[in-house]
Amino acid sequence: MSSQRPLTAVALSLGLSIAALEILPRFVDIPGLTTRDLNPIKFELSKANIAPHPYLAYANRPDYKSRPGAKHQVSHNSLGFRGPEVKTPKPAGTFRIVCLGGSSTYGHGPSSDETTWPARLQSRLRAARPDRSVEVVNAGCRGYSTFESLGNYAFRASDLEPDLVLIYHTVNDMRCALYTGVKRDNTHWRAIWREVPESPFEGSYTYLVWRRYLTDHFERFGDIGNFVIVDFDERLADGGAEDRPPGYLIKEDTELGYRNFHRNLESIVALAKNDGAGVAIGTQAVLRRKAPNQSDEVLAFNQMTQALRKVAGDKGALLVDVQAAVATEETRRTGSGEPSLFINSPDVVEVHLTDDGADLVASLFANALLNGGF
Repeated sequence: MSSQRPLTAVALSLGLSIAALEILPRFVDIPGLTTRDLNPIKFELSKANIAPHPYLAYANRPDYKSRPGAKHQVSHNSLGFRGPEVKTPKPAGTFRIVCLGGSSTYGHGPSSDETTWPARLQSRLRAARPDRSVEVVNAGCRGYSTFESLGNYAFRASDLEPDLVLIYHTVNDMRCALYTGVKRDNTHWRAIWREVPESPFEGSYTYLVWRRYLTDHFERFGDIGNFVIVDFDERLADGGAEDRPPGYLIKEDTELGYRNFHRNLESIVALAKNDGAGVAIGTQAVLRRKAPNQSDEVLAFNQMTQALRKVAGDKGALLVDVQAAVATEETRRTGSGEPSLFINSPDVVEVHLTDDGADLVASLFANALLNGGF
């Protein structure tokens, strides 16, 4: 009998410990046992401003709002576009502009919805033409290339009845072109949204603690930004050479990547014109690393800028040379010691703008439209 008592005590202690583990975290936030600790991917996804989309891999999460006090205040309307609600059908007499692009259009850098360049464009056009009802819709999304913007316009933005479609792309398509094994449909780069499988034991804290701290479960998944890029984590790990751009490898068929970009631009223009909308194309503002000037990224960026010019000329779209004007102002600011128009000093290229940079881009688009008869 006496030999059984220690075993009984151990079993009782273990049972009580498990019961405490199962009960207490449900009522009290205990360090190491919160949802953020035990299921970091689920927590990250629940707070992310993007969500899975069946045709675009992902899109902006509808009705998203950043937490109060966040450095960058972000909100999405019920359609998932950044900024205020958009009425459909379009109100009579409204001149509606839809802006397509990646994070530099969406606004990774500006401090609020109101300081993105599409929002500043709306403010400038309304101030210049108070007699007109002008609305600018920010249909950008971080990470989007023209592959996603083509689908984004066809399935989502076209229904907004735009009078003008404004295209602002380069850097993400450049990365698609420089990734290994270029394919015409971009499946070498863009992956399907990776679903994280759930166990039937997800409701047990004992299981969650075991999975989080005693297994490599979460090490097998990259961060949310890499969920929809093919083998991104593996290639980042293999790409440690200093002369390689971070996160992707150079290059197998860059020319095909250029042709994809050209084709996608023409397709977006065709869809917009089919809707009766005008088209404006902006060359993308970029801060280049001073050396080496002839890196693969810089060469590819320049090549794609030429594609923008060609498509605009061939298809009768308004070309706005944002890149040249911003470069001139950035040079002036550097010489005078004023803050940069870009948020970072780049390894090779940077396209994300500060509030001032976004306002300058907006002014360039506004002036071009007003001078063009808007």
